[in-house]
Amino acid sequence: MKHELEAQLDRCHAALDALRACREREQKTLDDDPDALSRLEGEAPAPDPCMEHYNEAIAAIVAYEGPLEDIDLGDLRDELHHEAKARREA
Repeated sequence: MKHELEAQLDRCHAALDALRACREREQKTLDDDPDALSRLEGEAPAPDPCMEHYNEAIAAIVAYEGPLEDIDLGDLRDELHHEAKARREA
């Protein structure tokens, strides 16, 4: 069981790393092109390019069979903890 928990925790951290990397890339794109945000605001709503990573992170957190406190959510804690907890309880 301990080995499986460690593997689940590794999946959580990998998903969180992927989400952070995606958001950093998106922020860098906006930083590199100051007019990008203006163009995006004028277009039809587009899907969040990092939503797939977000959903994968939530799924990994929900699948983790240990306490949520074991997962180092760092800067994403407020955003993900509530969502994962709600899905776990559903």
